[in-house]
Amino acid sequence: MYCGYITKLSNIRAMPNADRLNLADCFGNQIIVSKNHTEDELGVYFPVDGQLSEEFCEANDLVRRKNPDGTDGGGYLDPNKRNIRALKLRGERSDGLWLPISCFEYLDKHSFDFKEGDQITSINGKEICKKYIPKHKTLGQFHGNSKKKKKKYNFVFPEHIDTPQLAYSLSSFKNGDRITITEKLEGTSHRSALVPVKATSWWRKLLRLPEKVEWKDVCGSRRVLIEEEKPNDGFYGTSNFRLEVHKKIKPFLMKNMEVFAEIVGWPGEGMAPLMGEVDTTCLKNKEFTRDYGKTMVFNYGCDEGKFDFYVYRICLLDDDGDVAVEFSTEQIQDYCKKCGWKYVPILYKGFIKDAEEVEKLAQEYCDGESTLAHHWREGCVIRRDNKADKFDVYKQKNFAFKMMRGLATENMKTEGLSEDIIEEMS
Repeated sequence: MYCGYITKLSNIRAMPNADRLNLADCFGNQIIVSKNHTEDELGVYFPVDGQLSEEFCEANDLVRRKNPDGTDGGGYLDPNKRNIRALKLRGERSDGLWLPISCFEYLDKHSFDFKEGDQITSINGKEICKKYIPKHKTLGQFHGNSKKKKKKYNFVFPEHIDTPQLAYSLSSFKNGDRITITEKLEGTSHRSALVPVKATSWWRKLLRLPEKVEWKDVCGSRRVLIEEEKPNDGFYGTSNFRLEVHKKIKPFLMKNMEVFAEIVGWPGEGMAPLMGEVDTTCLKNKEFTRDYGKTMVFNYGCDEGKFDFYVYRICLLDDDGDVAVEFSTEQIQDYCKKCGWKYVPILYKGFIKDAEEVEKLAQEYCDGESTLAHHWREGCVIRRDNKADKFDVYKQKNFAFKMMRGLATENMKTEGLSEDIIEEMS
């Protein structure tokens, strides 16, 4: 879930070629702030990919506006989107937005007391921020009805957990933790499982007979169930590629097993890639654009029109649908090898001394070219392997990807799609 973080700035320093601006660090990210802020000052940090409320923006004069004579009147956020993006100003990166605590003075400040580490989305019932979801023209190839009532199913098919950002979770790591760092792949989430389906009828109830249990293999995206008999079109215009992945997974599913994977490449012939194409010129780095071209396609080694999948999690469920057993990194690798599946690329394995070492390793493996193809990587995922009873993972994306991804998201056509389908683009 997206939120703002109450925090203080660190490492404030002068910004080159800017008389009224400074550079500062916040959760390991470089941001640009005005000269009148200090490291002891409490404020709120809004990460990339968030949207600020209209009321909050108006109270703090954050939205771009024009004077009657046509000159700039102040503000810098888009008046319709009000979204936080990674950007560059005079050659310096700004990865998020920090504002002093005084930005909340338009509210009843006597009814709350902020402390460093607090997380906020609303105050006194008034929205402050939320995840940014772009709205554009209706996607021509989408034929689903976002208002259609969801069908209720009599089985449990757990969704994948929301992976927290590493920068906000460093305190979770301790001396001696064993970690695995894998490449974060950008495609679309997939899950397959073999679950018990409970069947009942009026006559079984009348005779007080127990419910009949049958085993059913099911698949879906991160939020949406895909029915083999009636596959929905989804955001990509087809679910056939998901069903193809499911066909490769289901012969190896044990009872109560659930497999999570990332599908990369293209959903089909003649269709746009799952990630979409990104413009490298937004980075204003001629060397980068020369190496990768003006347009970057995240194909992960797939031929155009083809797709592949990489498993990143396997678990066993109990009778209530809760996770009973989490496969370790080694167990997932062994099972993938046995089944002929691919596992997400491993970048590092080892023991760490403290959270600072985790942060350094994440920075080291976050940037760079993908291990699977000649394009930039999205970032990395860090898993604590010593938490055997929990899938304990954290993510970190690199700045270049966030800038390119931000522009790609702006060009997505999402109006008319349900929130479940939009989740697949995140």
